[in-house]
Amino acid sequence: MMRALRKAAPGAGLEWTTVPEPGCGPWDAKVRVLRAGICGTDLHILDWDTSAQAMCDAVPFTPGHEFYGEVVEVGKEVSDVWVGDRVSGRGTWCAGCAATAAPAAARCASAPAPSVSRATGRSPST
Repeated sequence: MMRALRKAAPGAGLEWTTVPEPGCGPWDAKVRVLRAGICGTDLHILDWDTSAQAMCDAVPFTPGHEFYGEVVEVGKEVSDVWVGDRVSGRGTWCAGCAATAAPAAARCASAPAPSVSRATGRSPST
């Protein structure tokens, strides 16, 4: 189990709660978060404005997609990061579209965004 700040239901606010520690699928890397940032997307989610309602596929979820940490586990299909690597995250990329190839790419439209349209969990221990 781990502590997480969650969007538990539609509406303004977030909830500080305990959730199961996330697993690591075959294409995933599990990261022990050492530092995290709050961005504009997180503020939209906190307020639950029309922007958040349009981008968030399902509630509940754990927001937080800007982070720095250490890889603690990798899935069997992962070949480009290893346990012990230090990584940062900001959005997601598919590695094959024009948005991903752009120098200032923020997010690929075809890839699920962690903690917005894909369930994830963040805590100092995961």
